Amino acid sequence: MKLLLILLACAAYYYHFHHTKSSDPQNTDQKVAQLYKELKVAPVPATKIIELFLQKSIEACKDSSFLSHVSANQQQCLEKVSSFSDMCTRRIVHDYPGEISTVNTAKRIAHRFMDCVLPT
Repeated sequence: MKLLLILLACAAYYYHFHHTKSSDPQNTDQKVAQLYKELKVAPVPATKIIELFLQKSIEACKDSSFLSHVSANQQQCLEKVSSFSDMCTRRIVHDYPGEISTVNTAKRIAHRFMDCVLPT
């Protein structure tokens, strides 16, 4: 049941940001900085980290500079993020159950998630 809720939350995030015409990458960078500040005070759920980096992955798909370095166009990139996000989330949550308490672990989760969902 918990995994289903996580998957639904990720799908809702994807839908929201995929259908929002202009996502502000600077705002997302601020959210990442805020997340790292939060981690210095209290642990956060791994799913919160994944949800934030799902948004960053979608933004990467809309960035022409990123797309010039991968073998995909914007539509293909977004489709891969959509197709792989649930599977990648399940794998990461399995390996990092519960709450994350260090910035280094959060960065490992973020890197692993983005490597999993973004084209190379």
